[in-house]
Amino acid sequence: MSEQDLPGEAIKALEQGSKIEAVKLVRRARRLGLKEAKEIVERYIERNPALKRRTDAANGEIAGGVLRWLLVIVALGILGYYFYGGKPTGSAALGLNQDVYHERDAG
Repeated sequence: MSEQDLPGEAIKALEQGSKIEAVKLVRRARRLGLKEAKEIVERYIERNPALKRRTDAANGEIAGGVLRWLLVIVALGILGYYFYGGKPTGSAALGLNQDVYHERDAG
């Protein structure tokens, strides 16, 4: 297997947008370290513009999905604070002095 060839499973992984899986497969097939396998996969991607566009698009979709989830979590946090954390509860909501309230119960 020449350096320009990748195992078929690694090429399939790249076509599905999984660069990490492709690196794992190259490491296993060629018994290489992480750095060497990553460099081989990256060179292969650079030599195949259509594949590069696909992997870039897959990475963009992942980043967009993460951003959407982050925005949802932040929005839920703001709503939770507004409805549950932002309003005083108990005696503080009634405007009672906590010290006087406890003294009355004790005595």
